[in-house]
Amino acid sequence: MKKAALALLLALPVAFAACNNAANQNSEQSNADSLAMEESANGALSAMNLAGTYHGTLPCADCSGRDYTLTLKGDSTYELHSRYMGTKDGDVDFSESGNYTIDVTRGLVVLNSENEPASFIVEGSNLIMCDAEGNAPQDKAAYTLMRNNGNEPAPESK
Repeated sequence: MKKAALALLLALPVAFAACNNAANQNSEQSNADSLAMEESANGALSAMNLAGTYHGTLPCADCSGRDYTLTLKGDSTYELHSRYMGTKDGDVDFSESGNYTIDVTRGLVVLNSENEPASFIVEGSNLIMCDAEGNAPQDKAAYTLMRNNGNEPAPESK
């Protein structure tokens, strides 16, 4: 009887510690789930989630192509560098910076530019340049800017 009571007394702290550990794990899992749900609720359309450099060669009506590099920053600012290749005057470089907004209902990133307003549909980790009304082009592939994965530097406009 004394041995059973002693064993019970020794087992109680172990049992309480195990219960406390399980409660902590459940609490940690609950916190992680809450963060994941908050991130899902915010969706991929937040300045912090979209921050990065996007690059592509876009069609151009009066040149052979437009090398386009767009960097979106987490503070809702952007830097744009583009090169109109093969114009009658040779390659022409253009750069600007400014602010962008996110149209969550339409899934768009809108560059607030006086010179060259533009909007992009967010599709996965890529941006697709839209027409002036924010509509997707028929040939999405031709107007897609791919996100730089960070393993290699973004192409530079020269």
